[in-house]
Amino acid sequence: MQILFKKEEGKPHSMRYVRDDGSVAWQRCNDYLIQHDLTHFAVETTMNWRDGFYGMIARGVEITDFEKPKSEKPAIPREAAYAEAMANALQRELSAAQNFDTQNFDESFAVNLGTMKIEPPFVGISEEKINVVRAKIRRLWHVWQNLPIGETLELTF
Repeated sequence: MQILFKKEEGKPHSMRYVRDDGSVAWQRCNDYLIQHDLTHFAVETTMNWRDGFYGMIARGVEITDFEKPKSEKPAIPREAAYAEAMANALQRELSAAQNFDTQNFDESFAVNLGTMKIEPPFVGISEEKINVVRAKIRRLWHVWQNLPIGETLELTF
């Protein structure tokens, strides 16, 4: 799947998801959501999680499906919950321009999962793996921040 983040001025940015079958999903979004979805991309690709947010979109879930009443929303795979919890923890950490140590990261990750009523999948993620994800997030955020207005950042999932 191709993911296209288009930078706009004076109106919301856009994200388009072009699935392998040629179908397209898209949405308008602000800077926060761009940053969040770039964080998801870094998490899901580094952790090799294929059932996260992007995996769901690639398989045909529509963006609007996430906005439906709870009883009509698609089932959220555990991996998608893990990706959301990890993306939230890392986005909060990196937005504050600090790195949590492994214990603090694990605690933040577990708290995020707890709010979704999901048990942590394992006893922590290695510091090395977290640092790889952090570096990828920083690179993606940097590319987005320096992307000229009207241009598109294209990623492959």
